[in-house]
Amino acid sequence: MHNNVSCRRWFPGIFNLALLSACAWAVGCAAETGDGVGSAPPSVEGRLELVMVGDGVTSHAEYFLSTSDRGDRWLRLDFSARPELTGFHDTGNGEAHLHRPGGGTVRVQGDYLDPDTLSVTALDDIQLDDPDGAAAARGALIAPTPRRVAVVLANFTDDPSQPVTQDAARALVFTAATSTNAYYQEQSFGVRSLTGIQRADGDVFGWFAINASRTTCDYVGWGNLARAAAQSAGVNLAGYDQVIHYFPRSPSCGWAGVGQLPGRYSWINGSTSSTIAHELGHNFGVHHASSLSCLDAAGAPVSISGSCTSSEYGDPYDVMGRGYRHMSAYQKGRLGFLEPVNTLTAPGAGTFTIAPLERKATGVQVLRVPIRATSPQLYYYVELRQPSTFDAFAAGSPAITGVLIHRNPDYAILARTQLIDAAPATSSFNDAPLPVGRTFTDSSAGIAITLTALTSTGATVQVSQ
Repeated sequence: MHNNVSCRRWFPGIFNLALLSACAWAVGCAAETGDGVGSAPPSVEGRLELVMVGDGVTSHAEYFLSTSDRGDRWLRLDFSARPELTGFHDTGNGEAHLHRPGGGTVRVQGDYLDPDTLSVTALDDIQLDDPDGAAAARGALIAPTPRRVAVVLANFTDDPSQPVTQDAARALVFTAATSTNAYYQEQSFGVRSLTGIQRADGDVFGWFAINASRTTCDYVGWGNLARAAAQSAGVNLAGYDQVIHYFPRSPSCGWAGVGQLPGRYSWINGSTSSTIAHELGHNFGVHHASSLSCLDAAGAPVSISGSCTSSEYGDPYDVMGRGYRHMSAYQKGRLGFLEPVNTLTAPGAGTFTIAPLERKATGVQVLRVPIRATSPQLYYYVELRQPSTFDAFAAGSPAITGVLIHRNPDYAILARTQLIDAAPATSSFNDAPLPVGRTFTDSSAGIAITLTALTSTGATVQVSQ
């Protein structure tokens, strides 16, 4: 989820909304400088934290304030009195849901509902952060940016099990051929890797027994206790860019993992390398990978229309959706894994060639077609996929015999990706790519995109406007 935005990856079928209300975010403390509940200081300053809370189908934003006085005990911000302060943008027709990004220093005013919850009546920006990846995406050259990662294993008073050894956890995150580290190295062309400080092949600490029960999904509290236990055992976590908390699977949490977006922490509910990659994606600064389903005026499925709905985790071709696959071109561009030369914004009608997204290239890998009369400015992102270790598509798969089209804003804007279904007659998005000889048409925008040719080294795309 986040240090700004927290997001959750869920175990299918076991989420219960009642569990969320049972998750305790606070540990009881006095108001910052007020007299308690109902009494608030004129203002409180701190870092804005955005948390995306989802159920595997959709999500909503929760905001917190981290301050030096409270340490890990974030102050929950209730915007019900002033919802417009969150900057939530919902077009109602399936476009990306845009939230006010987390991060940066803000000043909030309001009334305390309890010692750990502030009803916000005013919010002012003190200092804004440059989103993780946005600066790199604007740079002329991309330098490798390894992340120092600590894995902290912790279990409960009512579940002292140790479902993985330290070596197994190290393989899961750092060393196995399908590890999270291997995934990021491949999909970033070596820009992003995961390493340890004490060991080059990854730092794993624990197991630590924490004084907590798994019956209440208080993962923030569990993380606080796990880090305190590690530090009491002599582990210095101060130098790590990311801290992954790993617990035995708890049925009280309906998700497989939680991660700040962007931020330092993730919490893993006894899950896998792909879940860890998903949550680190949030840490690094990307949202979920969604799919877009649209109907025409007669109610028949079409690729695009003015009546669309979004399935938040519906993209099977992206680790931020439902697959252990490369991220989309938009996500890679946002994270700074693409050079400026790799992205071409179509200046108008023409024929363009793009190289596969899985391999480092010196030419164009992403074609963006601007969609007129959209605010923020949206584009159709066209990308080609070909087989790799993590994009292990079978011969003849629609994924490698067509091109994927997503509708998204500029890289600098945090948003969910939206996968266009070029074969809307079927209910699956596994055949969403546009095949050779077919045309995707957005008549309201006056755009037609045709895939005219495809080989293992490139795709030729004709754009009409």
